[in-house]
Amino acid sequence: MKRGIFFIVVFVLAIPVAIAESQIFSGKVLTDTDKIIEGGIFRFNYDINNDKVFVQTPSTGLIVDNGACKSNNIFKICINKANFSYRNSTTWVYYYDVDATIYKLTGSLSPTSKAGSTTLLQNEQTEFSIIITNPTDFEITGIDYRQDLSPFIIAQVKGCSLDGTQISWQGSLKSKFDKTCTAIIIAEKDGTFSLSGNLTYFNGYETEKKTTDTLTVKVLPDQLKIGRIVDNYTEAKKPFYMNMSLQNINKEEKMGSSITIELPNNMVLLENIEGFDKEFNTLKHNIILEPDSYFNYTMYLEASSESKAPIKQKFVYSLKGIQDVTENETFVNATEPKPVINFSTYNPEITPGEKFVVIAKIQNPSRFNEITDIQAKLTAPYSNEVVERLNKLKPNETYAIISNTLALPSDALFDKTIKLELCIEYKFFGVLKSINKTLEIKIKSTSEAIKPIDETKANTTAKNEPLELNKTEQTIATQAPDNKTSEEPQAQQLESQAKRPDLVNIDFLNKSNIRIIVAVLAIILLVPAIIVAIRKRKKESAMEQLKEELKPPPKQ
Repeated sequence: MKRGIFFIVVFVLAIPVAIAESQIFSGKVLTDTDKIIEGGIFRFNYDINNDKVFVQTPSTGLIVDNGACKSNNIFKICINKANFSYRNSTTWVYYYDVDATIYKLTGSLSPTSKAGSTTLLQNEQTEFSIIITNPTDFEITGIDYRQDLSPFIIAQVKGCSLDGTQISWQGSLKSKFDKTCTAIIIAEKDGTFSLSGNLTYFNGYETEKKTTDTLTVKVLPDQLKIGRIVDNYTEAKKPFYMNMSLQNINKEEKMGSSITIELPNNMVLLENIEGFDKEFNTLKHNIILEPDSYFNYTMYLEASSESKAPIKQKFVYSLKGIQDVTENETFVNATEPKPVINFSTYNPEITPGEKFVVIAKIQNPSRFNEITDIQAKLTAPYSNEVVERLNKLKPNETYAIISNTLALPSDALFDKTIKLELCIEYKFFGVLKSINKTLEIKIKSTSEAIKPIDETKANTTAKNEPLELNKTEQTIATQAPDNKTSEEPQAQQLESQAKRPDLVNIDFLNKSNIRIIVAVLAIILLVPAIIVAIRKRKKESAMEQLKEELKPPPKQ
């Protein structure tokens, strides 16, 4: 009894699958007219006496009762109702509106994809499979299945052909038969990937193409998350910290991990790290990380000298039996400060016999360390060696260690330039170091030096010529009258100076000039006195006249 019930349930559940119908039309159609549906022509004719509808499909014809459904091997036709529409007055033909629903039974291959696990770790493998089923009552031929699994590495394939990263199968399926294709895939990189294939076949009526159902597979990123904090800038002989953090971001599985650290030869570990084994410049440690847990450690380091070699770290971890490796390199910019030298002169060009100033400034670019026992030696041609000393130079400090005045002899043999040499020795943490600098100064030739001097002298003489006007006049007066050669240029000079009123001077030794000056001064002094006397006389006259007017008349 139980077995019978089981088969009934299976049969009932299998009916929809066997039918595998898809609706392609629902609505009203007019009888005796062609109706194009999905590229095929359907025609309906209604027999009112028998209440039946004759349906011509693209494959075969069907007679369907009003209110019933009927199928052939491709289509299923359901007649919902039929109503009178109109009568043609010429042909006396009756037309009816038929309410119909049409299903397509072809194209019923059923592909189903699945994977053993849809969430994978990197390098984890799982089985991918696809089952293609023919649930119809007839054989489906010309089946062509192809699917690209390129996001994954394909390790093994059964039931299909493998071409690179593409699996495929060609063939036919009888009614109620299926085809299974499996592949072992290995996750290569993290991300979310959608897997679907293409299926083509002949459904007994036409060639049909469809896409298989989509299977989504998620590949997790590295489950070991590494954090790092290190000083962006440090210097040789300056200790610094490097903080590391490891996290198992998987929330379900434990993680076993081993840490290997390789320090460069110039890097010194100042404090041992608890739990780490040290052998020369290599540190090692093994840990177990619980799901979603952390492990932190700190390295206290110092660079003994400047180097570009990195700190190398290697992390080997295993999760769910899968091993992975993560490596990183940390470049620490531990520079060794070198003094910055500014070696210069105020005189880009000098003349033989000229003095010039040479300056040498030294700067300590370090942020943390001092430079000590500094000695500067300046060597210049035709000069004694200059030596200056400085005990120490603090971080970011600048000092003019040399500022000397030198001279180039006027009778020395030289080229177009002279070369000055500067040597600075200093100690950095007790180690003696040195820096050499050179400075070239251009030498002016004698002709270049004399030319501007001559021009300056000529200009000075021209400016002083007006002061010699009287002396020229006296020279002309004492010369012989027949010396025309000397008179003409002097006359021309006097004439030109006469035309310049701003250059005229008065000779106070000339008696005529003295008389004129005395007369002018006398006039200037006498005129105001005369004016004052006249005004005084007029005032006295007016007063006398006023007194006469005010005097009383004589008595009679």
